[in-house]
Amino acid sequence: MSREEQTEAAKVNIDTQMTPNNLTLQPAETPEDAEHRRWKDRVLFVVAILVTSVIFIAALVAFFLGDPAQRPWAASALTLILGGLVGYLTGKNAT
Repeated sequence: MSREEQTEAAKVNIDTQMTPNNLTLQPAETPEDAEHRRWKDRVLFVVAILVTSVIFIAALVAFFLGDPAQRPWAASALTLILGGLVGYLTGKNAT
């Protein structure tokens, strides 16, 4: 089979493929799956916010009220959390 014959055999007539009988659209996921995914995302978001808040408060207390030996890790934790917040607020899609 020559190259021209292979190219001709590989062509598809799009008019026959786009008839109403051949065209069906289906959602990527069922409504139940979508609701479950959104519920799971909300729970994980709330847990992440709570854990981050507890670490932030503990770092603030350790930095301002703790002994000098605790300040380095507290400063690192505060810098990490505040840097992440600033990075989120000024991300590449920020307007």
